[in-house]
Amino acid sequence: MQVELNSLDPATTEALNSFAADVVANRATPEQASTFGRWFTMKAGVEGAKAVGGVLKDVASSIVADTIRKTMMGG
Repeated sequence: MQVELNSLDPATTEALNSFAADVVANRATPEQASTFGRWFTMKAGVEGAKAVGGVLKDVASSIVADTIRKTMMGG
């Protein structure tokens, strides 16, 4: 996963960092999580999105975590 994430372009990395900060601070909404999840999966691929989604899901509120699980982790 580290290799895949290191290959992300700077704009994608910045978007990931920004979304992660919103998740940690409990500012992310389910709608943002859904949009970000679909977009990030296109950018990072399914495996990269699953790995990142797993980490984010663990720190997200329950509603946002459910959306992350559905959009980034395939379930």
